[in-house]
Amino acid sequence: MHLAVTVEDARAMLGLNARAFAKILEELGETTHETPSGKRTLTTVEPSTMRAVRGVRGENLGLFNGKKIVAFQGCKGGIGKTTLAYNVAVRAAQYGNRVLCIDTDQQAHLTMCLLGKEAGKHCWLDIFEERVPLAETIVPVGEHLDLVPSNLRMAIAEKRLGNTIHPKRIVAQYLTAIRDNYDIVLFDCAPALSSINHAVAFASDIVIIPQTTSRLSLDGLELSLDFLRELREDFGMAPEVRIVCNMFSQQETPSLRTLYSLMEQHQGALFQTAVRRCVKYPEAVDYERPLFLLGYRPSIAVEDLDALTRELLGLGGLRHGKNR
Repeated sequence: MHLAVTVEDARAMLGLNARAFAKILEELGETTHETPSGKRTLTTVEPSTMRAVRGVRGENLGLFNGKKIVAFQGCKGGIGKTTLAYNVAVRAAQYGNRVLCIDTDQQAHLTMCLLGKEAGKHCWLDIFEERVPLAETIVPVGEHLDLVPSNLRMAIAEKRLGNTIHPKRIVAQYLTAIRDNYDIVLFDCAPALSSINHAVAFASDIVIIPQTTSRLSLDGLELSLDFLRELREDFGMAPEVRIVCNMFSQQETPSLRTLYSLMEQHQGALFQTAVRRCVKYPEAVDYERPLFLLGYRPSIAVEDLDALTRELLGLGGLRHGKNR
């Protein structure tokens, strides 16, 4: 997967005008291309260049407040969890972060999004059962973007893990070997209240729960929050919980009612960005490409996912201004 962005997009992402951007590239000795008229210019910007530019500017890489491990979870399906995880991972890599995605869902939708229909050879259960070390399961997807894939073997994970194993032994202890190689480790979890999800949450700095405008989704949110509270009760620690309002529409009363309810009950946990409903999401899945690859056209989907990624990365204000 080629994750380069256009020069115009790179400048907008970094908040730099053409002159300032060119000056930093010159300092970095960035290779340019010669046009037919003889003018030398850069046409695309790779993640490694974005990383170097952000380094020159003294920006921290990774999540806000120095955090690194983030999990997209939710006990209900159909909340857009994988779509958000997929596009946020790609966009974070385009911002220059080294990103490792880990798919722990037996449906392997994130794996299919990143690798196509090719199933992952290994999954997290193989790591836990010590069939293979974590480093050998990692599949390169694009520059600054890697994946630990999933497959149907994860369907038996709950039976193998049971409820008697300390969650640290299921996930956290294995991340030690690779965590310094990445700025962000991003989990996409199955829609379940399971031992593996408990263990992923235990290992995470942040758990993100997407929330749609459905009443059933609201019920699922409360179950997920109760599930995460058990970590604090049982082990004296828990990740930071963030909620993102997904599939939002300002024209629909249920959407507005849900957003107001979330703002009232979970203001401190709610992302500033509300991700609006857009046809571009299913189109991107059908075409097996994320929203942000070269040639994409501006849309509210692109705008919102970029804003959500920036907010998660703590880049100091949303590129497109306040979303709500």
